Formats: sequence, structure tokens, C-alpha cells
Amino acid sequence: MRSFEERLRLLPDIAAIHDEWRKLLVTHNVSGVRVHDARLVAAMRIYGVKRILTFNNMDFANYADVDIAGVRLWSARILAVQASSRVSRTERVQRGVANYLRIAQAIPSG
Repeated sequence: MRSFEERLRLLPDIAAIHDEWRKLLVTHNVSGVRVHDARLVAAMRIYGVKRILTFNNMDFANYADVDIAGVRLWSARILAVQASSRVSRTERVQRGVANYLRIAQAIPSG
């Protein structure tokens, strides 16, 4: 997990994100578990992040300004390999993170 975290730049959760998130909830009539996706979009907008790498393309389809870098095909392969492995949960998570990073690096940036 540490190597994954070292490759990320963590952005602070600021009040502007909350304000943008509330606008998204109202504008897109968001409720239930989708509020978490809206929160990510709000943070992306505040920080000028245009692309998200996700296994769930449809979760972000309502946001026209979000460039969705989907990995639907890869998700099934990664999960199948992880499920069939006789290794610890920690090692499966580490392998999943490593695969996720390889996929992210393979996608050209906008």
C-alpha cells in the first residue's frame, strides 16, 4: 500500500468541495450511494482534475466534464485472478493496486 500512496498527491478536503458537492446533489438529483461519486466529481472540479480511472464507468456518466478512463474489461480479469489466488487478503490487495497502477500508466493522459 505504501508504494501506491507514494505515487499519489493527496489533496486536502476543503469547504469549496462541500459547496460544489451540494450543487451536484441538487442539479443531478443524486441520492443513495451515488452521493460518494458526486463527492469525487466535486473534488475533481475544485482541483481541476479532468480524468478519473474507474471500474464503474456508469457511475460518472452523468457528469459531462469528467473524462472517464474505464477499465471494465480489466476489472473482470483482475478480480478473477485475485479470487483464484491462494494468497492472503493483503497480498491480493497489493496485487490489485499494482495492476490498477499499470492500467493507469497505460492510459494516455488528455
